[in-house]
Amino acid sequence: MGKGYKFAYSKPKEWFWTTYLSKLMPARADYYMCTLPNLELGGIGLDIGCGDGQITSRVANKYAIEMIGLDTVRHNTLRAYVLGDATRLPFKDEMFSLVTCFSLVEHIRRGQRAELYSEAYRVLRRGGYLVIQHPNRFFPIEQHSYLPFIGYLPSQAHEFFYHDYCRIPSKNKLLADLKKVGFELMRADILEAPYLPLFRFLSKMQIFRLFPFGYLITMRKSLNFEVSN
Repeated sequence: MGKGYKFAYSKPKEWFWTTYLSKLMPARADYYMCTLPNLELGGIGLDIGCGDGQITSRVANKYAIEMIGLDTVRHNTLRAYVLGDATRLPFKDEMFSLVTCFSLVEHIRRGQRAELYSEAYRVLRRGGYLVIQHPNRFFPIEQHSYLPFIGYLPSQAHEFFYHDYCRIPSKNKLLADLKKVGFELMRADILEAPYLPLFRFLSKMQIFRLFPFGYLITMRKSLNFEVSN
């Protein structure tokens, strides 16, 4: 646990989340569904780091496929749910046509992220898709601490005001690491935040054009790519 969070910031942040931000989560999930690309999918999908399943169930409805949620903590809101480690997925090779990761990568320890990407690649079918929602490290208000300009500090400082591990890689670093595993970039969409009350004001100031709130990255597992050891 970050020292700043533990000794100076935990109670104000928890109050802010309970009374305000948590109520915006359904609207945020709906916005992500509007931003997701139109994909022709069959079979089943996997949502890694699914949390309470708000996004998992929406993805299932959007693509008309069955989705399995995976997380380290059990929730009772999903019918298909597996307790597991994102870096050691308990599934067979090429089992899924879609793998999604929303707000996950920054909470995987830096030395284990390559395992996450490799595991996502392994369980995807040839031609399957990986969709990652990723916060912009350089948005003026850091999205985990809710404090200004934290993302501009070295990555090891990001978790100082967060209750758990949090180090946000840049979009370019994330894309480079995914391509090393064998993924092909299909598209990288900019995310705004229309569910925030000040959205219209921020949009008029062109804040989201200068500093995207985040990114929705769609990668594809090639039909013929083989990863070299």
